[in-house]
Amino acid sequence: MPPQRTSDGARGRPFVRVWAPAKINLGLEVLGRRDDGYHDLITLFQAVHLGDTLDLRLREQPGVDLRVRSEIARGFSGATSPLELGPVESNLVVRAAKRLLPSEGRWRGVEASLVKRIPVGAGLGGGSADAAATLLGLSELLKPGLPKPGLPKPDPRSPGTLKRDGSRAPADLQEIALSLGADVPFPLVGGTKLGEGVGERLRPFPEMPRRRIVLVWPNVFLSTSSVFRALSSPLTPQGPLARMAELEIPRGFWGGDWFSLRNDLQPGVEAVCPPVRSVLESFEQLGSTFTRMTGSGSSVFGLARSGSEADHWVNRFRSQGFWARAVFPFRGGCRVRQIERGRRAD
Repeated sequence: MPPQRTSDGARGRPFVRVWAPAKINLGLEVLGRRDDGYHDLITLFQAVHLGDTLDLRLREQPGVDLRVRSEIARGFSGATSPLELGPVESNLVVRAAKRLLPSEGRWRGVEASLVKRIPVGAGLGGGSADAAATLLGLSELLKPGLPKPGLPKPDPRSPGTLKRDGSRAPADLQEIALSLGADVPFPLVGGTKLGEGVGERLRPFPEMPRRRIVLVWPNVFLSTSSVFRALSSPLTPQGPLARMAELEIPRGFWGGDWFSLRNDLQPGVEAVCPPVRSVLESFEQLGSTFTRMTGSGSSVFGLARSGSEADHWVNRFRSQGFWARAVFPFRGGCRVRQIERGRRAD
């Protein structure tokens, strides 16, 4: 369905609303440490039906005015701690907006209003999705030209990245996304993708079947860099994703033994973070058919057999003081939900 086009009542200033989905890592294998300090890895990304909402309204005054409202508490049954997003200038929405806002012309600034539903620092990719939503929204409003200060011109031979409809996302937008973080390119396209390199090289993958996924965040923040530093060894035995990457991805993957997918970061986190270990053990006791920590944690997910079972698990985890939500796989990425171009922005 095409995005709704209605006036936001702000004197015709260009406006866009973008939905930014969370993600889980169905598998994550660490292949080795690189000279630049990062790790080569291979991961299976899956977007899910849980997302933040970002409103962007262009303005003449330069700069980015970001306001955030949290709805994360809806995943809890009791009181929660206040939302901590760190300094505004380091927020990925602000950084992404500054990469696209022009230094000349009428519209040189933006008012950003973010509704957070994805827990922060939980391994669910919320910050990366918000950055991708900013890039998508501003690229819609600032067409036809996208200023790319400090970035090399995209290789015209580059095929870009697959979008949900099989078309290609512009390679230059993906370059900007990568400059903001290794996980930012994925939510631009979403769905089910195999990620290689530091997670930025995305390959098409057979879509995950519609399964009920229960997400649990134990209200613990884990630093991605500290989790990688805690790896007992930078090298791990070759796993199913690494073996598959060397071959053609089987179309019948989801009907086979995909339960062997692993997260190489999980054992180290379990050893130092009792809440994560507790959630993993609870899922096992509840009979989850597949349970893993997502990304660098601290969120954990499990697959339920039915809607009633998923609801039971959610209530069980919430009663223990954890954030919990039941979701489905999502076959797309960030989406424009509403747009009013107003007067031309260029």
